[in-house]
Amino acid sequence: MSSLYNVTTPTLMQTSLIPHLTHPTTHLYVRQTTGSGKTFAITCSLLSIAIQEHHLLTQKLQCTSAKAHEIQALNTLVVVPNRELALQVVRWAHEMLEHAYPQMSRAKVIQCVVGGKEYESAQKGVLKRHGMPAILVGTPKTLMNLMASSDMGAPLVSVIAPEMLRRLSLGDDESAAEYAKRLHGVHVLSKQSTKAVPAGGLRGLRRLVIDEIDQVLCIPGKNATEREKKLRKDKPKPGQLLIDQ
Repeated sequence: MSSLYNVTTPTLMQTSLIPHLTHPTTHLYVRQTTGSGKTFAITCSLLSIAIQEHHLLTQKLQCTSAKAHEIQALNTLVVVPNRELALQVVRWAHEMLEHAYPQMSRAKVIQCVVGGKEYESAQKGVLKRHGMPAILVGTPKTLMNLMASSDMGAPLVSVIAPEMLRRLSLGDDESAAEYAKRLHGVHVLSKQSTKAVPAGGLRGLRRLVIDEIDQVLCIPGKNATEREKKLRKDKPKPGQLLIDQ
């Protein structure tokens, strides 16, 4: 951190937030001013979790690195309100991965999906070459479009992978090993087996992070007129639709 960002100690807020993110026991809501370091703390924590899970899979269960990445696919979804923030999160993540784990595929760990012709083509290419990452960052509308696309059939992950990772994180190696035996050939649903999960389903999802939730949901304010409330009820924003799903 010090060599990349000249950061030597976390802020008081980050000191409190990071342990809750890396070892969650309940849902967490954080309210802090812009610039307090929330998003950076979230990024660091999610990377730490992804790396730790990858090591657990490769070392304790003797999975190959490729198999471990496959098991981890799309277990964390990060929803942000705008393209700039999504790109910033992935930029930080890639810089840290390049610095600390230069041999690890960054695209297997984290990707982002945002709108804009200059980004969409490249994003599709990365997704096609590397598949779903462990952490997917995106804006509500773009994530909705991705979930609705036929391309989501192959990356859907079954409930077996998150359950196995949960057991591993609790130190239950023997039980996790039994789950690992079932993973080979069955933990990723093929396009021919999508009947098991509705199109756009995210059965492998273990974590949902919503950054700047007020902007993502765009909930009408307390002074909104009845007409504005009705309009919003009839035509919900993409962020609300995504979270509801």
